[in-house]
Amino acid sequence: MSLQYLTVGDPISFRGKTGEIDYYDNSIAVIKFLDSSALSISHVALADAYRDGEMSLVRRAAYNPCHIQLDDEQKKEVIRLEKYCIELSDEKRPCAKGVRERVISKVAADIGDANPPSKSTLHKIYRKWIDNGKNMTNVLFGKQRHRRPVIPDEIFNLMDEVIQSVYLRKSKCTIYKAYIEFTRAYFNRQYLGPCPSLSSFERRIQKLDRLSAIRKRYGESAAREEGRSATAKTKLRHILELVSMDAAHFNYGLKNMLGQYVGMPSIGGCRI
Repeated sequence: MSLQYLTVGDPISFRGKTGEIDYYDNSIAVIKFLDSSALSISHVALADAYRDGEMSLVRRAAYNPCHIQLDDEQKKEVIRLEKYCIELSDEKRPCAKGVRERVISKVAADIGDANPPSKSTLHKIYRKWIDNGKNMTNVLFGKQRHRRPVIPDEIFNLMDEVIQSVYLRKSKCTIYKAYIEFTRAYFNRQYLGPCPSLSSFERRIQKLDRLSAIRKRYGESAAREEGRSATAKTKLRHILELVSMDAAHFNYGLKNMLGQYVGMPSIGGCRI
């Protein structure tokens, strides 16, 4: 991730505390944390923190199909347990005998916590906090997801550009190869959110007009041939909107009652 693409409102975890980018210019960023405290930091220091694993994106709501949403009570819980874990991480030997008990006692007194975590609970949360890059939001509510209804139009427009320039060509490029080109274009634009999946790309192609896609990939004759067999797939809304006719010709001669030859029979049929 390039830090130059950070924007105001991006949720991040910085040195164990959850917050968001409140201000961002050419040289300075301001991080506002859930506990209402704020930190002004230079781009150089922020880049160092990111490289050292002390800063990470929580999940970007602007484009993320599964992002975490917290209510006020959940935010308070994140702040509360962050304080215990940050205090414990400052210890030289966090897991040594008696250290967790001392940290619990100190933090509970500092914040007035009437229901502090037990020694074993803090141990479990602390290990998960470390494993999740000191991101307490993911530790507590990582399994809580709210589906976003659609991929943003900007991403769909990029899909359409690749489909038109790569997939809808006489070279008959496969969907997978077109998707690889799409992922390259996606990452070249430095989007922070996850790249849409191959299945999402396939669904976009499936929405194309079928005959038009065949015409662009295989030519006019292939489109006409496909069109002849496409009537069974036509969606009808009104009576007599589609009438199908066919005829059968038999190579047998017919005579009338006087024995005179009158020709060969043809039988026509009509389906409504």
